Amino acid sequence: MDLCSHMYTCSCLDVASLCKHIHKIHSYLIKNCTITSSSDRNNTHVTSDTLLLNTTNDFDEANEAKRILLKKSKVKEGLQHLLSLIDSEAVDSLLLQHVDGTIQQLIAQCKAVSGDSLQVQKNTAILSDEVKIAPNAKMQLQKLHRTSLKRGASKGKTVVSKPSKRQKNDLLAKLSLEVEESDKLHPADRSDTSMPDTESNSYYTNTMLRLGPHNLNLVALKSIEPYLSASELLDIHSHDAQFVCGWLIDEVINGYFWMLEHFNSHVLYIPSTTMLVIERNHSTRRLWEDRGEGINDSTLIIAPWNPTNYHWLLIAIDIQNRNILYLNPLENTNTSSLPPQANQAFTMMTGFLKNKMKIEESEWRLVCPPHILQEDNSSCGVYVCHYAAQLVKNELLTVPASAMLLRKWLQKEIGSCTLDNDNEKN
Repeated sequence: MDLCSHMYTCSCLDVASLCKHIHKIHSYLIKNCTITSSSDRNNTHVTSDTLLLNTTNDFDEANEAKRILLKKSKVKEGLQHLLSLIDSEAVDSLLLQHVDGTIQQLIAQCKAVSGDSLQVQKNTAILSDEVKIAPNAKMQLQKLHRTSLKRGASKGKTVVSKPSKRQKNDLLAKLSLEVEESDKLHPADRSDTSMPDTESNSYYTNTMLRLGPHNLNLVALKSIEPYLSASELLDIHSHDAQFVCGWLIDEVINGYFWMLEHFNSHVLYIPSTTMLVIERNHSTRRLWEDRGEGINDSTLIIAPWNPTNYHWLLIAIDIQNRNILYLNPLENTNTSSLPPQANQAFTMMTGFLKNKMKIEESEWRLVCPPHILQEDNSSCGVYVCHYAAQLVKNELLTVPASAMLLRKWLQKEIGSCTLDNDNEKN
């Protein structure tokens, strides 16, 4: 349903990228969204606020009954599909325990709703009409038992009593003396557990890899991994509160695009931060200064673009054929009914190319080539890197590839670039 984990933010404590509240809100908005005609689609921009305002309170019982039957059939089909996937080795090693827990929880909830587990216990005592009980009286009287020791007897145990005034003064004097002695110590000699551990704080933030002008720390490298433990997520969130598991950090994408330019002389790349500058129609005079006149020999420009701050797109420019390519990992765009973001990308890139390369806007055309789509809700950045690599190598964009396979490929690519840089230094 075109759902990406970064389109919404939920305040619940669920560590998953998509919680049940986000699924509920998104499905509700999709069902109540008014579908516009293809002629009005280019001039219509629907937001979450307008969707909430346009929803109606009309309820059709016949349609609701059909919807419930359709939903039940989909649930049964989903269960059959789940049974076929259970035999997969990847599911056995990664998700079997999670699937079992989820199924047990769903079974318990269904039993609770259907009333199978409701057992009414009729142990309440039957009282006659003559019994009078006060409103604050207990239904069952408390039974008291006599103890073997007399009140106040200690039987060899130390009796703890409040300190006297003199003992309090002696204790305060001793504590003040210890504080004065600790102040005389060097800070390095103190054993203060409240002091921050600078080594552990820098563990996630120190630069581990350098890809051209882009520095990658451990938090950035962890964003390539699809699954992280709860303890790792807590540690990472203490350093980067915006971190989302599986969502590629900007520096990873920019670093990989720099690699494609560095190892291919016909390629130029535009960092994601510069794309925001182009989007705001600001000056890009310093872009590609180190290439000099070499930019005239380039035939391909690749640029990652994140206009909504929750979903990555790829803008590629075929200079020889005067084509501006628009690729969205969520859908294969039809040129007959372009979305607003595709038109926005074409307008801003034609203006940029006119100022930067002196190519008139009328010479360009917008192309949306067919490509594979992301299979989950958090791998849009990984697929954008894959699209760029395929275009650089002039290979097909429709070859099937899973998100897990592409993440392993991206880790290997970045690791090989690091080895090459080390060999050049040696």
